[in-house]
Amino acid sequence: MKDAHTQTVIKSYEYNQLIETINSLKNRLRNKEKTNSRRISSMEKSKHKIYLLNQGLKRCRKQIRFGDSLLKRLEQNVVIYDSLRNSNRTKRARRYSKQMKKFAISLYMSGPRTYRMIERSNVLCLPTKRTIKRWTSAVSFEPGLNTTILNALKEKCRYFNEIERNVVLAIDGMKIKAGLSYSAKLDKFQGFPDDGLKKQNERNRSSVLATEAVVVMVRGIYKPFKQGLGYFITHNTLGSKEQLKIVKNTIRAIRKAGLNPLVLTMDQFSTNIKMAKEAGVTIENPYFFVDGTPIFIWWDPPHLTKSTRNMIKKHNAVFNGNIASFVDIEDLYEIDCVSNPRLVPKLTEKHIQVPPFSPMNVSLATRTLSQSVATGIRYYVHTNELTTRALQTATFIEMHDKLFDVFNSKTKFCFAKPFKGALHENSLHWAFLDEAKSLLNKMFYTRKTCFDMAKAKEESKYLTAVQRKPKYVRGFLNNINSIRLLRRCGSNDSPNAVQFSAAFKYAAIETSLRPCPGGNCEPDNLYALVNSQSFNNSIVTEKHLTTNITTILPPLDATKPLEITTRELNGLMFVAGTAVRKLPHKKCVHNLVHQRKNNLRNEEGYHFIKLKQLSTSNFLNLPNKKLYDITALCFFAFNQKFSKFLSKSKVGVKTKLKRYINYDLFDDGICQSCFSLLIDKMFNTFIQGYLKKTKALQDTKSRIKIFKRNRKARRMCLPI
Repeated sequence: MKDAHTQTVIKSYEYNQLIETINSLKNRLRNKEKTNSRRISSMEKSKHKIYLLNQGLKRCRKQIRFGDSLLKRLEQNVVIYDSLRNSNRTKRARRYSKQMKKFAISLYMSGPRTYRMIERSNVLCLPTKRTIKRWTSAVSFEPGLNTTILNALKEKCRYFNEIERNVVLAIDGMKIKAGLSYSAKLDKFQGFPDDGLKKQNERNRSSVLATEAVVVMVRGIYKPFKQGLGYFITHNTLGSKEQLKIVKNTIRAIRKAGLNPLVLTMDQFSTNIKMAKEAGVTIENPYFFVDGTPIFIWWDPPHLTKSTRNMIKKHNAVFNGNIASFVDIEDLYEIDCVSNPRLVPKLTEKHIQVPPFSPMNVSLATRTLSQSVATGIRYYVHTNELTTRALQTATFIEMHDKLFDVFNSKTKFCFAKPFKGALHENSLHWAFLDEAKSLLNKMFYTRKTCFDMAKAKEESKYLTAVQRKPKYVRGFLNNINSIRLLRRCGSNDSPNAVQFSAAFKYAAIETSLRPCPGGNCEPDNLYALVNSQSFNNSIVTEKHLTTNITTILPPLDATKPLEITTRELNGLMFVAGTAVRKLPHKKCVHNLVHQRKNNLRNEEGYHFIKLKQLSTSNFLNLPNKKLYDITALCFFAFNQKFSKFLSKSKVGVKTKLKRYINYDLFDDGICQSCFSLLIDKMFNTFIQGYLKKTKALQDTKSRIKIFKRNRKARRMCLPI
């Protein structure tokens, strides 16, 4: 029993030991599994981290490649590159490349308001307005043909072939505001008529100022370029003889530069028509000779189209037994404007009731006399909403629309409107031009109320000769004959003179000659043959024609006493006291002003300056006897010699006047540099006063003209 019990105990003990061993093994296995799971999860996390690091490395490499490509592009875009480079620099430490200068000048030319907005927004680091003016001040454009442009043209045209050298010469004028200005830095007056020729006696008068500017420009026929050559400013008009002389000199200069001018194009201004007649131009022979070579006259097609619209709006046109009237276009608009959708959507009330200044708008005229308007008339006649008589107006519109397409073609082929394509041997243009020529020869205008063909000729007698046979008809006939002969041969506020000169200079420096949005011209995709680089290589500096020191000037007339009124004397003392404050040397200022307020030389002359000193500040200076004598001598010389010098030449007037003020008479107590600066400021003040008087005189003349123009309305008590 004991042995059995002992064996049972032993077995139970072994069993317990075995159970403990199994449990410990299970615990160890469980711990190992936990450790392995932690290691596996750690490994998975490490793999994920490695994946993320690889992705980050790829992104970094991609960003590095993008940064390198962006840096290359940035270096190519000089404007942004210069802006970033100058952003952390002070204004005086900034430096700009040539491309940045060109961009800034072009942007400023497009509009100063836009330039200021971009400059203040800090989007780009742009140069200041003063910097731009300093860059362009080295380039000067005097009236006349610009020799730098002609030399640059000669250099550019060396690589042109014979066909690419064929060009068109264009001449056009515009009204400018009469005004006289003075540049103290250049000692030069601007605003007088100037044809670019040097004269010993220019005969300048303040009552005769420039009111018109005439520009000459050259444009390629086969090569797409255009370039302004120069400008001329004149009073009212150049005159036919003077303009013909300028045209011939320009043609000779263009030929000397290596180009071959074939055509002269211009509008039908009275001076241009008279010039063409004096040159021997007729409808049958629309050309004149310059050095034995014919130059064909080409009247501007947009101007002819505007004249056509203006004439048909005032009178009825009679052609080929038909009568065309603007009334039919008005009826078309009244019917079509209430339709939805419209057949002629571009015909608006502005085309019917033409606002002021809009008769000069080309787009309004071409849309009024367009194929769409003619088709609209034909449709409404077909639907019996317009009378059959309106078909005659549609025929008139179609003929002038085709004429405009023929004379204004830009592409070689145009399938939508064949007459917009270029002329060639077997094109449709020739038959149409023959038909149009026969119709235009017989066309005349009659009164707007006449719609009877039997009475049209009798009613036309109430019109003037120019109204019966307008100038634009002769212009179209001239252009038709020019095309045939050329084929046989094988080939708004108005600026003043200073503002026009500056605009021409900026336009010549600027390489982008695209018209502004909303302008009267459509983009022509032409480029300027002469760019700013040409001016950098050969800068035209201002010809500062100062008087030669050795030239003997006539002395002052001492027999004429200097009579100065009390008002003028007070003004002179105030000018002298203000000018002496700007002298750089304090010792010179001390020797020219009164140190004591009492015992003044002339109490009446100091009355205004003493009152101003009491009411405003204590920094006004009272001139002493020496400064009074200098001021009086300057005033005396100005009154005697200024008008004579200005009449002879508009350059160097102040330099001549300064020679009458001898430094040796006043060398005691003032240095020569301060003396020269003092009399320079005094003469500048006198000249500015003269300019204000001239401007007031011009304003008075303009008011008199307006008063005369409206005096009938005043008598009838009508609104002006």
